[in-house]
Amino acid sequence: MTKALATLFADVALDGNISKLLTYAVPEHMLDDARRGARVQIRVRGHLRRATIIALKTECSLERVEPLEEISPQLFDLPKDLLELAEWISTYYHTPLSRTLDVILPAHIKQEKAPQKQLWIARAKSKEELAAACAKLRAKAPAQARLIDVMLGATKGLFVTELLETSGSSKSSLDSLIEAGLLTQTAVDKERCPLESAEVFPSSPKKLSDEQARALEQISFDAFKPYLLHGVTGSGKTEVYLQAIEKVLSAGKSVIVLVPEIALTHQSAERFHSRLPGKIALTHHRLSSGERIDQFRRIASGERPVVLGPRSAIYSPLPNLGLVIVDEEHDGSYKSSEMPAVHARDVAIMRAKISNCPVILGSATPSLESFSNAKSGKYHLLSLTKKAVAKTPPKIHIVDMALEFAKEKKYVLFSEPLITAIKKRLERSEQIILFLNRRGYHSHLLCMSCGESIHCPACSVTLTFHKGESKLACHLCGYEQKVPRQCPSCGSDEQLKFKGVGTELVESTLRAMMPNIRTLRMDADTTRTKKGHAEILRAFRSGKADVLIGTQMIAKGLDIPAVTLAAVLSCDMSLQLPDFRASEQTFQLIAQVAGRSGRGRQEGEVILQTHLPKHPVIQAAASDDYIRFYEEEITSRECFGFPPFSKMARLLFRGKDEAAVWRAATEAFTAAQQALPSSYTLHPVSAPGYAKIGEVFRVQFFVRGPSHAGMQAALGAALGKTHAFSSVRLSIDIDPISTF
Repeated sequence: MTKALATLFADVALDGNISKLLTYAVPEHMLDDARRGARVQIRVRGHLRRATIIALKTECSLERVEPLEEISPQLFDLPKDLLELAEWISTYYHTPLSRTLDVILPAHIKQEKAPQKQLWIARAKSKEELAAACAKLRAKAPAQARLIDVMLGATKGLFVTELLETSGSSKSSLDSLIEAGLLTQTAVDKERCPLESAEVFPSSPKKLSDEQARALEQISFDAFKPYLLHGVTGSGKTEVYLQAIEKVLSAGKSVIVLVPEIALTHQSAERFHSRLPGKIALTHHRLSSGERIDQFRRIASGERPVVLGPRSAIYSPLPNLGLVIVDEEHDGSYKSSEMPAVHARDVAIMRAKISNCPVILGSATPSLESFSNAKSGKYHLLSLTKKAVAKTPPKIHIVDMALEFAKEKKYVLFSEPLITAIKKRLERSEQIILFLNRRGYHSHLLCMSCGESIHCPACSVTLTFHKGESKLACHLCGYEQKVPRQCPSCGSDEQLKFKGVGTELVESTLRAMMPNIRTLRMDADTTRTKKGHAEILRAFRSGKADVLIGTQMIAKGLDIPAVTLAAVLSCDMSLQLPDFRASEQTFQLIAQVAGRSGRGRQEGEVILQTHLPKHPVIQAAASDDYIRFYEEEITSRECFGFPPFSKMARLLFRGKDEAAVWRAATEAFTAAQQALPSSYTLHPVSAPGYAKIGEVFRVQFFVRGPSHAGMQAALGAALGKTHAFSSVRLSIDIDPISTF
């Protein structure tokens, strides 16, 4: 189509990681349907491809412009607010718009499949007529009679699968009844609902405490404003969320609720579903493609006005958004590791701003950035200092593991105070949570002859031993191998020793000490199946185990009244990391684990095992004193100029040619240095904590300074230098949560 024949042109973003927008002419018969955010088909080099309209214009400088092939159904339009959000993400996180759109509108949604149909069976005759027919069929066709019996008891009708399963009859028997005109068969849309198996009972709003009521009253629902809900564990933040949601729904608006883990998604879903039946949409990556498509359709249509899920839920196409909630806002799970390296909390704030609605960030241990924003007045601080139900806070004990080692003259996994506390809970039929942030049985296999550990051949990490499957595995790339009989470094076959502790060893050791104890383990190894998290938590909550052993996923938000003992087996593990956030993350983790104990009627106890009992972070966590921790840590951050007193960007270079990766990083560093204002700091080029993953070498450097705006020229210069290295990929991480 020549330019002269067209009156309207569309700039489109092609699906895939392509940075440039392409221009196409809008045919006359499509003019009424052309709109920003519309999904279209275009022809690229002779092949049909899908794309999204980003902008419409009446002029184009190109001499010849190809026409759009098709504009897809309006159901799959990208709403105006999400398109505006995508453009902000693309700019702020330095990512091509097409890549950002791929994240916001995932592949399973772009397939645009028709809703799945299922056969619905209903009565074609009155109940009296069916009963008479059933009596005649009872002797000569008992299978058909059973089908009619079931249909006589149905309120309106049943799906074919349910009818056949209940009656124990075959499809041919059912077909005979349909042919006889006794029953009817209709194809209807089937909703694959991930909440359909949830065992919940209806619940009503609770009477709010004075602090809860005051917090709810301070929230203005008619304009954008960020609120930080800082509440101690057990203070009733969830009840404030629920009553805020009910206010928004009563005004005809919708809500997004973010939670950091899939494990929390299921727990929260059951609680929210019991209060708001039929209004909750659940979304996360463990759902099947069909379930996600069904949820998307019901979200987009407004049928399910409350969306709950991990970070990707922030992109839900809800109409008339009235509230965004980010629970456990401090959690690192909200940060994506791939471009765009978004932080869902910050994206949530921007989405609320675009929609002109409030956003509530909730946490017992807020991130230093969020609490600093609240202190400065950028966020409105809502405080819950007391538990919702008056009770004695759990007693927290610090156990010095150096003294335990001195007593036993060997490495000790369980201290004497912890063993005593566990036995006491078993006698009372109470439950226990044990936390260790490392899965597997042993962390590595060491050759005592040459001192070398068995490493992953593709990564710069040791292999972890998993006893249940009798294998060594890499937790980065997934490589697995059998346990070798000889050291691959020196050939010794007598000096290989397992070292280090993982959750699998914790479980095995505990069972060996107490043979009758019932345990459940919750880590990445035991939650691989779609419903793994929900099934483990349901079993533990129902009392089928005495102890829940796990990694970070058990530390966040679990509310199980029978748990009266929580223990962190190694408090100082994360304190050893060379990362400016190490102290913050350690405090948050300890406080979150401690918050799992004593949530019911019985008094709780927390045991912290550590080799650094006098460390100020562990002392602050043991006294459950966030303000004390914040004041000490914020002083340190200010002294060294780390966030929230500066903005940061991480430039990570990756490639299979190690020399090329280092050259690209070094040249990019020099280019950035020349483009950077004097008020900014460049951290030297170095290897990150994991210098090699899956045969890919990794090198990084950091930019730090007053604002992101001042970094743009430097980031662009670094990107330009990297383009000269075809084998090297550069990822830019704005506001990184780790320097490790």
